[in-house]
Amino acid sequence: MKCKNCGHEVNENDVYCSHCGTKLEKEETQVDEKQWYFVENNETKGPFSEAQMKSFIQSKRIDSNTYVWSDGFDDWKELKCSELKDLLEEKGTESIHLETHQDKIWYYVDQDSNHHGPFTQEEMEKMYARGTLDEFSYVWKEGISDWQKYADTSLSQASKSTRQEKVSSITSVTKKHIPLSVLFSFLTCGLYALYWMYTIAEDVNSLCRENGKTPGTSGGLVFLFSIFTCGIYGLYFWYKVCKLIDSLDYDSDYVTSDNSILCLVLAVIQLNIISMCIVQDSINEIVDNV
Repeated sequence: MKCKNCGHEVNENDVYCSHCGTKLEKEETQVDEKQWYFVENNETKGPFSEAQMKSFIQSKRIDSNTYVWSDGFDDWKELKCSELKDLLEEKGTESIHLETHQDKIWYYVDQDSNHHGPFTQEEMEKMYARGTLDEFSYVWKEGISDWQKYADTSLSQASKSTRQEKVSSITSVTKKHIPLSVLFSFLTCGLYALYWMYTIAEDVNSLCRENGKTPGTSGGLVFLFSIFTCGIYGLYFWYKVCKLIDSLDYDSDYVTSDNSILCLVLAVIQLNIISMCIVQDSINEIVDNV
């Protein structure tokens, strides 16, 4: 490094020239001292200067939901929540904008190659948490050139913590094999049917709690009331449990059915076993679809 005044060779860390005493002006390095990193296809990219990050935004390589990191960060942040958010506002175009949870812009393809959407980011995260979507589900939104796996998009990082918190709740309800349950009920002269009714009550109550709804009578009380009333309580139970299932509301395309009247009529004519089959089939469908 040389002094611009006298041309004398000086050390890089010197503040003044040792030959002429002129204050040294250091040449600016690249542009920005702060270095940035971002997540792309589940891999960390960087370091990059702010100018380079700006060019990535303009080319749509990264957007407001891309996770970024720089020195001083405790954890990764969405770009729109970082110091780079001002670069988003500088673009001045409608096609690239700050995405909010209210924007329905996401689509996905199910296992039968059917397209679903549009959904908000929050709705997509909920479907991922429930298992409707997984790491290999193909998703798309405006700005993405082609369908991508969920794991390769900005949704993945945002959903991981949500899925860890919520996925265990829905898997606590398991499917039952209906023909085998019917067979066991006949072979045990109705004893298994009482146990089956107990599990149905508990499973529906679990689904209600997960859905933010008030659960019904506990399985233990349903079991006792059915015995003490010689089965009369079952008339009310099958009507009520169907109403509880119909009250469940999910963000996916699955919609529950109201079989309350049908199950009540079947119970009145002593066909409780068919009511059990109908309700169990509804529970199995919920487990499969949400």
